[in-house]
Amino acid sequence: MGGSPDGRSLARSEPGLGRRVDGLAARRKGSVQLKIKFAELALRLLVSSLLLTAAAGPLLAYEETETQRNACKPDVYRWCKWYIPSRAGITYCLNQNIEKLSPACRAVMEGKLR
Repeated sequence: MGGSPDGRSLARSEPGLGRRVDGLAARRKGSVQLKIKFAELALRLLVSSLLLTAAAGPLLAYEETETQRNACKPDVYRWCKWYIPSRAGITYCLNQNIEKLSPACRAVMEGKLR
């Protein structure tokens, strides 16, 4: 049973051993491919989240003033109460109902009141 350390001559001398060695190599190759696919997916998720964070940054940085809040509060309760507490939902709703808003809130939504 004198085989080389790499198992080649041993695989030739014992029936079935070559198939086991080949099967192990195939499993290792599949495992490596799976790890590569996982790493690619993780990288794509990381890049996507960074892009979304960068895009949402200016939206999150905007903080309305107390004057703006007070100008639109009655309109929010009248037209958009089902969107509370979602700031994005309230903004969407106010924009959808711009014609129905009070003059002060309309000025806020049109950027005239800061």
